Amino acid sequence: MSDLKYFDAHTHIHFKEFDADIDEVLFRMKEGSVGAITVGVDLESSKRGVEFANKQENIWATVGQHPADNHTEKFDMPIYRHMVEDPKVVAIGECGLDYFRLKKGEEEADKKRQREVFEKQIVLAREVGKPLMIHCRDAHEDVIAMLKESGVPAIIHFFTGTIDEAKQYLELGCYLSFSGVVTFAFEYNDLVRMVPADRILTETDAPYATPNPLRGRRNEPAYVVHTLAFIAKLRGISDEEMRKQVLLNVSRAFPSISI
Repeated sequence: MSDLKYFDAHTHIHFKEFDADIDEVLFRMKEGSVGAITVGVDLESSKRGVEFANKQENIWATVGQHPADNHTEKFDMPIYRHMVEDPKVVAIGECGLDYFRLKKGEEEADKKRQREVFEKQIVLAREVGKPLMIHCRDAHEDVIAMLKESGVPAIIHFFTGTIDEAKQYLELGCYLSFSGVVTFAFEYNDLVRMVPADRILTETDAPYATPNPLRGRRNEPAYVVHTLAFIAKLRGISDEEMRKQVLLNVSRAFPSISI
């Protein structure tokens, strides 16, 4: 059993934004007993994420192709299949659909490309028995339909959809991951209260989406404690109860993580 107290289910700590002070960032994680999953968004960042995770304790990785970039890069199934065999790789993604940033003048073709690349990652997840780390923006209807067809377990990262969309994901057995956005965008209060405690994950999406009271700084995994505290207060429970539940949820959502 590890000594982790908090968990950042979606960060990009291996990105260049952390190169200058990575030792200090890792020290703050260790000091706060924070574990994390560092997420790949394309082939090169996936490779780097796996290498990074293998050098660190209590950090795991995902490998995948982000939907907003898939008009410039094909999904190389053999290479990703090899990477996902690494025991530090716990999910496929960041993958999904992003209709907010479609390629101008090629919207329908871009949607088609996104769905094709997403489908390949669904196939890979099914083959290796690991969950999907989903990115979805302005495309919940299509993502839900594809997940329903696939039967593959999934984590919906940075969830900011509606309560109705949340219920549809929950019916599919998905976990919903909340970022620091919920600490300052109060339109999500009812959503955070509604989601069953055993389906909630916490994340930073660092270096982005820094939570209150640290907005304006670069985000980092240690800051996930602020998001968890806000969620606990909103739900009327103690931080201790919330953090124990999140750790249990992590072990269920990512079976290859032992905490």
